[in-house]
Amino acid sequence: MKEVVVGYQQSLIDIALQEYGDASAIVQLAKDNNLSITDDLKTGQKLLIDESKISNVQVVKYYKEKNIIPSTDIPRSQVSQE
Repeated sequence: MKEVVVGYQQSLIDIALQEYGDASAIVQLAKDNNLSITDDLKTGQKLLIDESKISNVQVVKYYKEKNIIPSTDIPRSQVSQE
């Protein structure tokens, strides 16, 4: 397994897309790291990636070549409670 470091405002789904090439890999990513798919991540947090389970190598390669780092998380503290 390889280790990745969570970037600013990255969610599990962002990491799943970046490292596995598929948003559905969020379940495996959470399981491998003893997390829930709804857990908030912290910048600098380390996650394990099972490279044998990459589902779309082309997407992963594209993200790396273009230096795309998805960052879509909105911290719960910033969500309006209206």
